[in-house]
Amino acid sequence: MEQDSNIYARGSEWRKWDLHLHTNASDGEGTCADILTEAKAKGLSCIAVTDHHTFDNVDTMKELAAPVGITVISGVEFRTEYGKESVHMIGLFPDEYNGIKLTAGFLHDAILSPLGVSRSIIIENGRKSKPSASEEACFKEGMFQVQVEFKEAAKLIHKYGGLVTVHAGEKSNSIEGMKHAGKGESNTTIENALGTLKEELFKEGYIDICDMSNPKEAAFYLKKFAKPSITTSDAHKIKDVGVNACWIKADPTFQGLRQILIEPDRISYEEPDILQRIKLHPDKFVANLQVKRTATATMPEVWFDNIQLPINPGMVVIIGNKGSGKSAIADILALCANTTNEYMSFLTPSKFRMNKPYNRSKQIEASIQWADKSLTPLKTLDTNPDPTQPERVKYIPQNFLETICTTTDDRNFEDELKKIIFQYLQPSDRYGQNNLDEIIEYLTEESDKSCELIRKNISEINAKIINLESMLDPAYMTTLQNKKKYKQDQLSNTQMAKPVEVERPNAELDANAQAAKQEIDALITEIENTHKQIEQYTEFISVMRKNMQDLASVKENFNRLQIQINESLERYGEVLRANGIEIKSVMAIEYHPEIVDAAISKIESNIGNVSNDLYNEANGIVKQQEQRKLRLAELQKSLSEPERRYQEYLKLKQAWEKQIEDIVGTPEKEDTIKYYQAQIEYVEHHLHSNG
Repeated sequence: MEQDSNIYARGSEWRKWDLHLHTNASDGEGTCADILTEAKAKGLSCIAVTDHHTFDNVDTMKELAAPVGITVISGVEFRTEYGKESVHMIGLFPDEYNGIKLTAGFLHDAILSPLGVSRSIIIENGRKSKPSASEEACFKEGMFQVQVEFKEAAKLIHKYGGLVTVHAGEKSNSIEGMKHAGKGESNTTIENALGTLKEELFKEGYIDICDMSNPKEAAFYLKKFAKPSITTSDAHKIKDVGVNACWIKADPTFQGLRQILIEPDRISYEEPDILQRIKLHPDKFVANLQVKRTATATMPEVWFDNIQLPINPGMVVIIGNKGSGKSAIADILALCANTTNEYMSFLTPSKFRMNKPYNRSKQIEASIQWADKSLTPLKTLDTNPDPTQPERVKYIPQNFLETICTTTDDRNFEDELKKIIFQYLQPSDRYGQNNLDEIIEYLTEESDKSCELIRKNISEINAKIINLESMLDPAYMTTLQNKKKYKQDQLSNTQMAKPVEVERPNAELDANAQAAKQEIDALITEIENTHKQIEQYTEFISVMRKNMQDLASVKENFNRLQIQINESLERYGEVLRANGIEIKSVMAIEYHPEIVDAAISKIESNIGNVSNDLYNEANGIVKQQEQRKLRLAELQKSLSEPERRYQEYLKLKQAWEKQIEDIVGTPEKEDTIKYYQAQIEYVEHHLHSNG
């Protein structure tokens, strides 16, 4: 049943939709209860009941679906007069239109009867083939012996606020089967299959959405007719429910579905990346913000009265009119996530933290719930961030943006711009440096004067002294321990989120299925090995580029030294000769820059060869990896549902193991458990001796 959109307080989220399936009211095998059980197991949020020429099971499905949290959209599938085997079209309807409840009974009278496909007419057609059969058998026989006129049906569907989807592309009973003015009668491309009539149906608004089996064809319909495309299961068997379903970023309602008409990018044919990231890193996504009065609050003002605010996982910015509370929410989120920022605009002494007549911030407390269900400790809003605790989010307040964009007497804006530029540099282009200023300094340091080099060395020594002194501060050890504990908690949560094991299905007798399984196993191994190879090659390029730059710096240094020597020889040579001394007997230097040039050229050549091996568009390693992944996805779709579930489990298990590995890390890899262990070990046992 289409639920009240007010309950979807998080806003649009990616959900799995299957907008074409059949029940036992027509030619499907499953009852409403069976289908809902399977839909829930497959993670579906919204389904459409689209039985052939009947709405009989729509109301029952909606009634059963509400308690399990699945939205059901009313639908019906028609055979039309177009095409050699008839083009199939679907009508999808809202629950209510212009104050009218579109129940199954109403839709039967308002849609089916005017089109001449009422139950009695269908039974009469079926009785011609099976005169002695039961009424139900005659209905199921007759539903495929009646047709509707495409345009008339589309107009009627639209009259009651409905949407028309049509089989398209490679799908059976597709609009591609219509007679056309193309170049050939068979094996035609989509482009050649579109004749005048088809273009008329699309361009004059009879068709709203394309229903297809091959997502690759969606781009054509979007570009040619501005029509979005969905993939569906067209399930007749229970096991097929949800197979080939798509993801839509919208509330699971009929109105949410309408959004794809103007925003087709709300459709995804594969599980969206953000859903995979939430599964792998649930501790990094805010799920809910709780703000309430403390138990001892005495202020008469209400302000935040036990607010539970669900947060969309895709939220990265809060916008709104002045005074709408966006700064308050943003500041509170940042505080709960232990973000240090001096530019807050709501939690300030001049506003919510004002002491007189009473400090409101002391009487309000807040907490964040993360996607992994963990909670941050309740904090009163007068609390300051703890510098020894990990910072869980990055916060850029509006005040901060205004400050860096309007300040003319300091480098705030330039510094922020450099941070952004650095983030977009490839690791191999960073030369092992930590920010853009360090890269600039690294690339230009040999152009500086000798005094600058000395100054840099002194600065580095001072920085090392300061760093060592800071490590002696007890707060530094506390910070390390807190960061290590956070990573250990993250590891514990990740370990508990281990994918539920799926047993490998028993070997099937079908030879094609066996061959597909064997090829999938081989491809998975190849993809894993190639991934490691790509990482090694990328690291090699990064190291070689740094070596090449180091050699270039050495050459520039020697060139400058050669110039200084020549200047010195010219300056002091006359004095030496006047005293009977041959300058070559005092100083003789040979300089061979061509050796360095040859080494640089060799590195350049090596980088070129490796880059070609990696990125060659025809047969590079990266290209081959992409092809393997496409082939793997293609093979996995051809597998049986149990085998698909097993392959998905293997994929999740591999990602889970990688996540564990990344959290544990190594002593050299920053922000990992072993890194913090090594740092704590150094401070406790080696720092004083090194001092």
